[in-house]
Amino acid sequence: MLGVPSLAALLLVCTSLLFLRPVPDRSSYLDVGTYGIAGLLANGARGVGKLFEWFGGIATWIEEALAIGLLAAVLFAVMLVFTGRGIARHSAPARIVALAQSAVFLLFWLVVLLSLPRGAMLVPAAGVAVSLYAVWVLGWRYA
Repeated sequence: MLGVPSLAALLLVCTSLLFLRPVPDRSSYLDVGTYGIAGLLANGARGVGKLFEWFGGIATWIEEALAIGLLAAVLFAVMLVFTGRGIARHSAPARIVALAQSAVFLLFWLVVLLSLPRGAMLVPAAGVAVSLYAVWVLGWRYA
């Protein structure tokens, strides 16, 4: 449920990053004394174009960050599938990997819990509780 949509979105984002690159503008500003109002309008349009090019650069940066996040989601989904199959077969290495994953999530939720104000601690506290339960089940209950 996590991997297939993330993989589809990752392919779409990477395709757009590879094939939808803008062509660099090699034109220069026109001399207003020579071209008059047409040169002034062309220079103004070029300036507005440069502004939108800057916004496009920001959008490209956001798209690249989104691609990195989607790649992490795909890798996490693959890791969960293989870990879940290994635990279903009572494999000790899969249980160790799942225990390490749960410990990482526990550390993440503890950092979030300690960095939020008191009124916003409900979700991180639930994350800490779930992670602690997963560590207990995987580490000590089946040991």
